[in-house]
Amino acid sequence: MSFVAWSDDYKVGIAAIDNDHKTLFGLVNRLHDRIKAGDGEDAVGDALDGLVDYIETHFAREERYMEECGYPGLVAHIRKHRDLARTVHSLKTLFEDDPREIENDAILRFLRNWLTNHILNNDMDYVPYITGKKKGRFMAE
Repeated sequence: MSFVAWSDDYKVGIAAIDNDHKTLFGLVNRLHDRIKAGDGEDAVGDALDGLVDYIETHFAREERYMEECGYPGLVAHIRKHRDLARTVHSLKTLFEDDPREIENDAILRFLRNWLTNHILNNDMDYVPYITGKKKGRFMAE
């Protein structure tokens, strides 16, 4: 059983973004599995690195889509992305400095809660703009 399970509740209906989200779920699950299996610090560090890298890739894609459609909540959404990116980079730095100082269960809960809540409560807001059901800023009526 997955630590955080993908379901259709998380689908935004945009294939590239849904695939990114599924990948993020997989990366959080991979990190969880490495930690729970008691894998060495290198394996856990690699899983954390993969998550950090993919977060940046996903955010760039999602922000590009929001900008292209004129999503009016873009600036606030980018701020949320930057907050998470800073937090995850800080966790990575702490882990690299001393892996024993990291409370693994708290990190995993944070990542699970952030990922699921962000998709359901923030990402769903831009969907009508990207799909054309709502007109974004600067878009012809």
